Amino acid sequence: MSMLALTGGIRGTDSIELFRPPEMSGDGEYRLDFFARSLSFFPAEIISLIAELKEGASLFLMHDSQNPYDPNALTLRTDNPVFLAGFCPKYYVKDLGKLLQDVGSNLAVKVKCVNPDAPLNMRLRCTVSAKPLAGFSALNEEDDFRPFSDLPDLLKNELMTLSALTA
Repeated sequence: MSMLALTGGIRGTDSIELFRPPEMSGDGEYRLDFFARSLSFFPAEIISLIAELKEGASLFLMHDSQNPYDPNALTLRTDNPVFLAGFCPKYYVKDLGKLLQDVGSNLAVKVKCVNPDAPLNMRLRCTVSAKPLAGFSALNEEDDFRPFSDLPDLLKNELMTLSALTA
C-alpha cells in the first residue's frame, strides 16, 4: 500500500487512485511529495528540459484559472516563467491554492528527484513544505476524500442504502 500511495498506482484505465495525505509535523509544517502531472501534453523540448532539473531546484506554483478541465488547476514552473514543468495532482490543489494565497505560509516547492528514464507520470517528483496559518486543515473537503480505512464501512452503508431503495 505504501508503494501504491507513493506512485498513485495509476493506469490510464483506473478510476480509483490511492495517494498519501500531506503530513503535518509536530512543529506545524505541512509536507507533501507528488509527481508532476500531465507531462504527456507537453512538447518534447519541455520534457528534455525537465531531465536537466537538479535536485533541490525551486519550482513555483501558478493558478491556471482558464484551464477548461479544472479551474482550480495549479501549474508548476521553474524560475524561468516560460518553462512549465507540469501540473499538481488535482486532489492537492485546494490545499496548495490556500497555502499559495497565505503569504505567511512560506510555501516552497522543490525538485525532489528527476527520473529521466521513467514513464512521464513518474518523471518529476516534487516536494512541498509550508507553514500554514492557524486554522488550516489539510484535505479538509470532507466529501472529496475518504481514508482507505473507511472503505469497508462506506461500502456497507452504500449497500444498505441500495437494498433499502430496491425493497
